[in-house]
Amino acid sequence: MARFNHTLPSRIIIGDGVSTTVGSEAKKMGITRVLVVSDKGVESVGVLGPICESLEKVGLKVEKFLGVLPNPTADQVRAAEQIYKSAGCDGVVAVGGGSVMDVAKSVRIMAKHPGDIMDYELGKGGLAKITADQPPLICLATTSGTGSEVSVGAIITDDKTHVKKTIVSPFVVPTLALDDPKLTHGLPPFQTASTGMDALTHAIEAYVSKMDSPFGGALALEAIQLIGKSLVTAVKEPTNARARHDMMYASMIAGIAFSQNNLGAVHALAHQLSTEFGFAHGFANALMLVPVMKYNLESAPAKYAQIAIALGADRKKSDAELAKESVDLVERLRIATGLPGLIREGKGARATDLKRLASQAMMDVCHVSNPRPCSPAVMEQLFAEAGADAA
Repeated sequence: MARFNHTLPSRIIIGDGVSTTVGSEAKKMGITRVLVVSDKGVESVGVLGPICESLEKVGLKVEKFLGVLPNPTADQVRAAEQIYKSAGCDGVVAVGGGSVMDVAKSVRIMAKHPGDIMDYELGKGGLAKITADQPPLICLATTSGTGSEVSVGAIITDDKTHVKKTIVSPFVVPTLALDDPKLTHGLPPFQTASTGMDALTHAIEAYVSKMDSPFGGALALEAIQLIGKSLVTAVKEPTNARARHDMMYASMIAGIAFSQNNLGAVHALAHQLSTEFGFAHGFANALMLVPVMKYNLESAPAKYAQIAIALGADRKKSDAELAKESVDLVERLRIATGLPGLIREGKGARATDLKRLASQAMMDVCHVSNPRPCSPAVMEQLFAEAGADAA
């Protein structure tokens, strides 16, 4: 019989307005001085102020690190860690998207662990090194995409090699996720679309993963169904409460799903586009999702058939027909959100870049659980199919 190893979030509270409870929740955990990790964008739209006020209202001292950038680096972690330690903080609150939460998770590790954050990446045995001896971490997501507020990992770019590194452990999961859909109201269409496609990628890759489990698979399918029904509405109607709630819920359960089942080649490829060219992570996933689905169809036709059904396809068709339809339905969803479909429509990767990017993708642990084995040649072809420049 198969053996499954499930890692679940500690607590999740989801609903409009739950972010206002962050102060009381932090105080219950015994936090007295908190490092709030966020970015300038979150601050500029007025989301951060009420969070800090909630913390201060219950008597907590608040320190801030607002230097998180997309695709965060180890240097950003080190800068935030310095503030945490010099101020004598005993808890962390993350307010933002996946990049913010990745930095917050990393700071939390370094609060009680020796050395440097890069010592704890998966390739250096980080899974065995990270212990439960960490301060409380509360995450408040401002996008519906990464699922980082409930996931077991963080992705940090090594400043020396410019390669994304995975930090993963059951002990990386935040103490509390406060998922307030109201924090995503008004998020611009591109960010809504790209983060939503990120959540869809998480769910699809988790469902077809070689490490698939019944628990993770069930959550993944539910996330796919919710995203199929809600993403376009959320893009076109930024304050639609039902669509925003369903997208945040889908993102959250997709985050739990991939924490059980792992991911696949889409992420291994997309990570290179983000690191090399600054593509938003969700946008990079959206570019690579259809080429990888086409490549994987022969290895998991029944699973892709179920994905098509979750996206509204007719159950009476054969698995082979439905599997092919799943690709079309995902492509239609991307088009309906307004996201470009070719790498060259973003910042572009030239044909001369592909061999190097493919080699780097093969070093990314995500592809190990892809349902169909990959090779450097396969990775290079997938980049080409995603529309890299021809010269």
